[in-house]
Amino acid sequence: MRTAINWYKTISGVLLIFWTGTLMAKQIPVDEQLESLTINPYLEVYHTTDSLGPDQVLEKIANGEIKVSENTTSPGFSSAYYWLKFQIEQTSNQELLLELDNPHIDYVYLFEVKDSAELVGWGGDKWKFSNRTIKNRRYLFPVGEADYLMMVDKRNAAVSFPLKLWSRESFYVQESFLNLIFGNYFGILVFISAFSLIVGLALKERHFLSYSLYVGVLMVYMFTQLGLSFEYLYPDSSVLNNYSRLVLAYLLIIASMDFFSKLLEIESYLPKLDKFYRGGWLFLLVTIVFWIVNRLFNPNYAVLTIYVINILYILIFVFFITIFYVSYKTWHQQKGNILLVLAAFFALMIGSVTYILVEYGVIPESSLPVNPIMIGSAFEVLILSLSMVFRVKRINDRKNDLTDRLLRQQKEMMRAYIHGVDSERQRISAELHDNIGSGLSILKKKIERKKSSDSEITTDIDVLCKEVRGLSHQLLPHQMQMMGVAQVIKDYVKRFGRDTGIKVMFESFDLPRIDESISNQMLRIVQEALQNILNHSQASEAEVQMIGHSGELTLTIDDNGVGFDTSKTHKGKGLLSMRSRVQAMHGTIDISSKPKKGTNILIIVPILDHSHDQ
Repeated sequence: MRTAINWYKTISGVLLIFWTGTLMAKQIPVDEQLESLTINPYLEVYHTTDSLGPDQVLEKIANGEIKVSENTTSPGFSSAYYWLKFQIEQTSNQELLLELDNPHIDYVYLFEVKDSAELVGWGGDKWKFSNRTIKNRRYLFPVGEADYLMMVDKRNAAVSFPLKLWSRESFYVQESFLNLIFGNYFGILVFISAFSLIVGLALKERHFLSYSLYVGVLMVYMFTQLGLSFEYLYPDSSVLNNYSRLVLAYLLIIASMDFFSKLLEIESYLPKLDKFYRGGWLFLLVTIVFWIVNRLFNPNYAVLTIYVINILYILIFVFFITIFYVSYKTWHQQKGNILLVLAAFFALMIGSVTYILVEYGVIPESSLPVNPIMIGSAFEVLILSLSMVFRVKRINDRKNDLTDRLLRQQKEMMRAYIHGVDSERQRISAELHDNIGSGLSILKKKIERKKSSDSEITTDIDVLCKEVRGLSHQLLPHQMQMMGVAQVIKDYVKRFGRDTGIKVMFESFDLPRIDESISNQMLRIVQEALQNILNHSQASEAEVQMIGHSGELTLTIDDNGVGFDTSKTHKGKGLLSMRSRVQAMHGTIDISSKPKKGTNILIIVPILDHSHDQ
């Protein structure tokens, strides 16, 4: 019985060698001159929908049950297992490495075909990173002169298997060169992201914060796309490795939409499209969260993954269309900005479209020396970074211009303040000379001549006292500390209304005790405002309100006069004097007015709120 079994194995082995020998693809020649060779043209490609062992596959191939598939490096989206047959004929003593340059294959097995298929290499991103033949971001296998069968499992997703044969020495020379390129690429992205973040925080510019986020997400996505995240960040988590790439792709398109919408100022020019973008962000977030939850709890999640990937590609296409639409609609408003954006965007679009065509099997991945998104993003970031540097310069120039304008305005306000003080002194001087001085002179003469009665002299003295009190109120009311600023302003408003015929109402609410310096300034502002109303507004009514809040004092002054155009009238001495006083109190002033609509002045001043007046 044992002899019969041995004879059976011998006959099967001979038949297997015969079958595989007659059906083997073209031999791959290897000589002393070999540095690298793309071997995809030498492959026989088969695919099966069932999970089979290598000997079963070889037998079915020999029996004609499995036919040769189209020999393509990138079949696109598929639910099949792919079997690759090739034969290496070596006429040199070089050590050879077989490279499968796709770090996102679920499982890959390499069999050497002798009497039977013998497993000689393995890997896959659904295992831990350490569970592969050679620890590298790609899949590497030492090979020699032999017949080989490779199984590639990347079902329910886009599959590609670019294979290259290297001499070991040439491979590690090339590997060192690529590591240098990757180091520079990611180092530049880190610098740009950090620099943009610092500039954005320092200048409080959302453009730079958005750009920092975009470059940061792009950097992490490319690090993952190249297989480096699995190698260096989470080598023991195949689950995280399988989630991260698609999640990062969704986050990248969200960050792209956010950055380009701010760069092109879509919110200002096309608000409806901006709302569409916001809806798109929400839809993308909901989709990716749904996919993550489904993947956690649904064992048949793989079919959904294809739909989620296609949704992403459709939205990328829509995003590209909207960028060109915005460029067309706002061309006359921002030509220079659009030219830079389109140059950068075109580089990214070419890289993205090329990668998507590889995913769908239109372009073989073996024809691309470097990931197309990496090349496109490198050009894009270079152009956008130059654009952002120019933006920093424009912001700095604008800041310097505003500083110069502020200094000029401060000088004008100071001149107005000095002018106001001088005018006030002149007015008081004239009042002392014309009214009080002349009244005292007349009174003196009356007393010297002794022709006036005592009652007449008493009346004259009362008039002079009244004028002195009025002048005292216009200067620095000594009642301020005793009566409070509200009562002093109320008395002044009452006299102003009586003397000018303008009906002025004054109200105060919840006023705390206020420092004397602030009280004096508020009184002067009310005096200046009412004087402006008298001289310019032609108003018949005015209203003054003072309201105390937590930590601040609000003063409003309204009139029903003819108003003015605030964009044209901003250098009046009265207005500048009020602004300078408010600035001295570290407060804010807002003046709103329209012709024939009256004027409103709103002043808010910070104060220390100790307690409220009774």
